[in-house]
Amino acid sequence: MAEGKGFQLPFKLNATIILVVICIVIILKELFVGTGGFIEVEPGEAAVIYNNTRLGIFGAESESLQQGAKTFIPGMQSVEKLSRRPEVFIMAAEKPKGADSGNFSRRLTVRAKDGSNFHFDRLEIHYQIIPSAAAKVISTSGPGDAYKKHLIATHAREILRDEFGRYDFIEVANPSTYGAAQAKSKEELNRRLEVYGIQ
Repeated sequence: MAEGKGFQLPFKLNATIILVVICIVIILKELFVGTGGFIEVEPGEAAVIYNNTRLGIFGAESESLQQGAKTFIPGMQSVEKLSRRPEVFIMAAEKPKGADSGNFSRRLTVRAKDGSNFHFDRLEIHYQIIPSAAAKVISTSGPGDAYKKHLIATHAREILRDEFGRYDFIEVANPSTYGAAQAKSKEELNRRLEVYGIQ
């Protein structure tokens, strides 16, 4: 019996030491490689702080942050930043020089109500994330600029095809009809994308 207890004690000590060493390594990594538990959200940025443990003592599962400073617990929490500046999504025959690849898609071709096809040489959609909904943007699309591909490109193409496809080529060439289709597209895009944290 005494020998069995003697063998258990070192195992418990080793497990405790291993856990302490792991915690120290995580904290040192954050201090030297990460942000050391302090984040500055600059003008034009939004950030999301995540509770990696899902334990209530470390805060909400995710929280959207706007401009300012915020502390967090390295290892237990992590931070993801997004740009909240206005951006332009372009649909064109050729990618403009210097354009962000996430903000470019091939030109829009529309099937008109009379069965013919027409295309737009260039269309621009101006958008930005809603700063207070940054956590929603990331949770629905993934980190970084993933939302540009998963949300903007997909929904914009579908909605523009639907709205402009209600007319034939001659009707779309009429400025008042074009303006009405443009306004309706904007309204529908806002309605659809607001759910995902984008306007």
